[in-house]
Amino acid sequence: HLKMSLEISEREAELRRRNEEIEIRQAEAVRIARDIIQTQEAKLATSPSQCRSARRNKVFDNSSDSQRFLSDDNSDHRQSLESVPSPSKGDFPDRHWNSRTSDEHRKTDRTQPISESSSQNPAHNAERHRLHAEVDDVKDIGGNMGLEATVRYLKAKLKAVTAELDTCVQLLREKETALNEQTKLRAELEASNIKSSSALASLKTKMDKMKHELDEKNKQAEGLERQLAAAVHECDALRRTRAKDSAQESALDA
Repeated sequence: HLKMSLEISEREAELRRRNEEIEIRQAEAVRIARDIIQTQEAKLATSPSQCRSARRNKVFDNSSDSQRFLSDDNSDHRQSLESVPSPSKGDFPDRHWNSRTSDEHRKTDRTQPISESSSQNPAHNAERHRLHAEVDDVKDIGGNMGLEATVRYLKAKLKAVTAELDTCVQLLREKETALNEQTKLRAELEASNIKSSSALASLKTKMDKMKHELDEKNKQAEGLERQLAAAVHECDALRRTRAKDSAQESALDA
């Protein structure tokens, strides 16, 4: 029972850890979308008013597409992130790489612990740093490529993250099902243990009663043995007395 309890505790800890990872990834995915939209809006703010208005509408439309994508059916979510070609500097000769000073400051801010429990877990820290690095890469890409290409890349990124989240959710459900089965089995074993303990206590009571009766029988047997020994002794005394009387009668007759 102790081993089973330890296994159940480990499974519960694993489920909690995976839930925290899912929450972290969801928060990072939302922040990726917001950072991209804010970056594009900042770029459009320096453009002419007419171009800015048109591009802002396009950003909003693409943002709506991204939100609709998050709620769409997950039938094609198996597409991996590695299959999405990351745009390189050579693909956009008209663009220049921006300074990463402000991004480094934001990255430093994002490396603060999300929660006390996750900051104490090396696996959580590694996962969080990886997600932060991905956010910085996406922001660099969004600042040095076209708006439509940025949105396409963001959609593919969100699709890959959503597919990974779906896989984690499915795994969590399987773990939860196994945990429920283990809990049910544990309850059955505890009920069986209680029943066995009750039967054992009843049997022990019967054994104590039989032992008491046996002691009483032994005492009665010892009393009967003493009575028998006294009767035998008395019978021997009577035989000796009769023999003596017979001898005296014979002597008198003679």
